[in-house]
Amino acid sequence: MLAWVILADQLESRSHDDEVPTLLDSLTSPGLLVSSTDYHVGTPHWTLPPERTSGDEVQALSTDPATLIHALWTAGCGPWRIGLAHDEVVTPLPDSTRAARGPAYVKARQAIEECRRRRAGVQVATDGTDAMRRFSQVASVVVDLARGLRPASRDIVASYDLSMTSEETARALGISTSAVSQRLTRARWEYLVQTRQLAVDLARDVQ
Repeated sequence: MLAWVILADQLESRSHDDEVPTLLDSLTSPGLLVSSTDYHVGTPHWTLPPERTSGDEVQALSTDPATLIHALWTAGCGPWRIGLAHDEVVTPLPDSTRAARGPAYVKARQAIEECRRRRAGVQVATDGTDAMRRFSQVASVVVDLARGLRPASRDIVASYDLSMTSEETARALGISTSAVSQRLTRARWEYLVQTRQLAVDLARDVQ
């Protein structure tokens, strides 16, 4: 079967707290899932759910572009470098992503190693096709936007992504609804969503 493998490796893990439990919780909890024309809060669809593989790495398998981009954005907002690959995975699938095998896993490992070498935020294993090249480019933009958010903007975006209402976001952050609107505008929330929608479209083109 063809599927996406995502590998996330914590940056500077030896000198910082273990962030793996937080990422695992974020990747399996309801979050903002986007499509070409819509967005909603939903539960990510994992073919094999995220797991700690070794030390400070997280690995998962999915065939769902919306889940892939949710993971890319979520990891991009934190202290992670990310490797992605789309290729064959050996079936029947095991119960754990740690036991799964196939070219997609090999390429994802190569991508994360290249990511470490380049000190990049994300590396996509490309196959020479225009579709994969375009997806690789937009994946870099998604991660760059996530990493570039200031703490205040990241908080407002994360809260609004989960509630989809100014009232709930205001209560969660202890601010007024007008302040929510102003901060979402400064954070360019609609642009951030549109960029993720484009990434979902381009991931679907690869498939």
